[in-house]
Amino acid sequence: MKKGDKVRTKYTSAMVSKGVAGVVQDIKIDDMFPNMVLIDFGSCVCWVFARDIEFLKDEVSE
Repeated sequence: MKKGDKVRTKYTSAMVSKGVAGVVQDIKIDDMFPNMVLIDFGSCVCWVFARDIEFLKDEVSE
């Protein structure tokens, strides 16, 4: 995972609904806590656990 990757949430949280797509802005990796990813969803920017997101494949627009 790297900055600029397109991702989607797997679960509903207090800030975003399940299936909302966003762009990775920052990654926080720590030995003491689960990895966190800062995601820009357009309407908000928030930290999400890396285990709670999935990658989106680049869709080819016709």
